[in-house]
Amino acid sequence: MNQSPIPNQLNAANYLNLARDYFHQGNIPAALEICQNAIKFQPDFFPAYTALGHILQSQNQLLPALRAFAKAVEINPNLPEVFGQMGDICANLAQWETAINHYRQALILYPPAGSQESRESRLRVDLNLGKALVETNQWQEAANCFRQCLEIDPKMAVAWFNLGLVLEQQNQLDAAVDCYRKAVEIQPDLAAGCCNLARGLEAKGDLDAAVTLYHRSFQLQPDLIKSYFQQHVPPKVTCPQTEQNRYLSRQVCHSLAQLATSQTDIIYHPIHPLTTVGLYPPQTTGEIHQEFCLTQANFPSSFVAVLPEGRAWGDFATTAVMTTDNQLLAEVNSGHPALIFALDNLPPVTRFAGTVAFLSIIGGDTYYHWMMDILPRLELLRRCGMDWADIDYFIINQNNSQFQRESLAALGINQDKLLASYDYSYIQAERLVVPSIPATIPKAMAGFTEGVPPWVCQFLRDAFLPGNFRDVSPHERIYIRRNNAKYRRVLNEGEVMAVLSPLGFTAVSLESLSFGEQVALMAGSNVIVAPHGAGLTNVVFCQPHAKIIELFPVNFINNYYWLLSAQVGLEYYYCVGNSPQAWYSLYPQDWRHGKGYIPPRGEDILVDIDELLAVLRLADLR
Repeated sequence: MNQSPIPNQLNAANYLNLARDYFHQGNIPAALEICQNAIKFQPDFFPAYTALGHILQSQNQLLPALRAFAKAVEINPNLPEVFGQMGDICANLAQWETAINHYRQALILYPPAGSQESRESRLRVDLNLGKALVETNQWQEAANCFRQCLEIDPKMAVAWFNLGLVLEQQNQLDAAVDCYRKAVEIQPDLAAGCCNLARGLEAKGDLDAAVTLYHRSFQLQPDLIKSYFQQHVPPKVTCPQTEQNRYLSRQVCHSLAQLATSQTDIIYHPIHPLTTVGLYPPQTTGEIHQEFCLTQANFPSSFVAVLPEGRAWGDFATTAVMTTDNQLLAEVNSGHPALIFALDNLPPVTRFAGTVAFLSIIGGDTYYHWMMDILPRLELLRRCGMDWADIDYFIINQNNSQFQRESLAALGINQDKLLASYDYSYIQAERLVVPSIPATIPKAMAGFTEGVPPWVCQFLRDAFLPGNFRDVSPHERIYIRRNNAKYRRVLNEGEVMAVLSPLGFTAVSLESLSFGEQVALMAGSNVIVAPHGAGLTNVVFCQPHAKIIELFPVNFINNYYWLLSAQVGLEYYYCVGNSPQAWYSLYPQDWRHGKGYIPPRGEDILVDIDELLAVLRLADLR
């Protein structure tokens, strides 16, 4: 074991301090050994068992950690924080009744009026007890826990949010709406709170306010719409049809190709046929996650349609395209058009003479969707024989980011022709040109794979990869940081770099680089370790056989970058992290309970260092 010599004369407390030092340095084996030495030196020294439990819990060794904590409270049964940790472990193991008992014991032991630290700990236990009670359908007791949190801290948005969830389950809609409203007042950027408040207002019939809140919630957290609409679809309300350009009908067209055969004024240009690509499984240390069980990817055909007097809608939550006779074109929608149907009527349409290309999709101003959907839609225009110079306007979500301006400049797009759909949410054009959506397959396209088709990867490489990088021999090993991200932070990044640095890895922050610098960096890198996030979009520029190791939070796995890696011929590996609860116990300043509900895809990542080491060995990285 690589560690400093241990002094000959130490008491148990000195051992414990040394163990904590090693833990903070990322030397877990040394920290564990010294904890064991402290226990051998003084078997009834309960702080050593507590420290041992924290270290084991941080490494996801939950049952050994639980045994260490249990020994600590056997020696000293007056340790509320330890009972709280035992509750967290049992909750992580879905042992809800045992977790509830531990949380209750912790609350019994906490003094009614303690220090600020004790107050924060009690809040956390009350909150987690309430969540465990929800899991066992003990609604009233759960509500009491959340109310207890609010007695201690009336501005705890997450407690108002969870109380609203419980009251909604108890069919107390008015009270639930009041709780959601209070949560959003305290924390205006609480996306889930806005969404649930919208749902409650919709159920009460206040559709205009509901739609406004839906839009606000999806603006705050665009991916929320995907999980939300799997469970809930806003109702379609009856709308007068007297003004064709202000009201939507219920006509839905699922095939533009078929529509073009019956309506000769619609021009349909097929570009690529339906494509099927074989997939090879990723590599990891355990059982392959179900997200990676596909053996092939099926991508729909691509096309460009020209609609005379066509109309389009684009906002934070939805994009939709309609024909002049009011048919909704399912193939080129994104998000959920039902949000539009929830409006009594649409705002006045903005009409454009000439030719307008509608390119917006939900999330189209984020890096992944910009690269994999928006820019390829421009390429589809070119491939069907259209000259970009002949397009009067291009409608995109917005053009506020440097990567958008740099990539458009590299393609030679006249940026004076760009209009933001966030500014022009409802438009009609003399000739509306609409390319198919390459990667973010609309919900109507059942049976196809949501991911990047091969032609998109080749287009991006041809368009942006400098010629002198196409045959380069890559040599760099990089770790992509998310240090400026609001969500999905790597909590133990220091430990990760302590493993990677001796192997020749350099940590990089992509947001500090220009678009061209990012492309060049990826082209010259042969190994990339990165947490799940948009930075991995750039692996499209890697050389074949480069190695990608993706780091996931414990409760969220996504296959986007595996699919992308497969199209470019990369070796893909992944690691799933541990629960971050033990880390938050040691570093409570990193626990963001005051920030409200965090969905699984936004949870912080606590990298399992042992698993990372195993995957590095699997990838033959030394």
